[in-house]
Amino acid sequence: MIQELYAKLSTINWHYHALQEPSAGTIVLKAISMDPQGVLEVMRIRELAEEFRLHTKWDGQDIQIGRKEE
Repeated sequence: MIQELYAKLSTINWHYHALQEPSAGTIVLKAISMDPQGVLEVMRIRELAEEFRLHTKWDGQDIQIGRKEE
């Protein structure tokens, strides 16, 4: 699931986040701008992660995507 989502995310031109290579079963998108419009990207990223049944964690800047912790 992680690799499939990464492939999809890598085809999108993100304006406020930089996609990092998957590591240890997680994908990280680093914030490159704190523009309020970046929140719309966060919402879109969360929607895509949900399509792959993955969990997102947003700290107000960076987004981490991985499997739900049980």
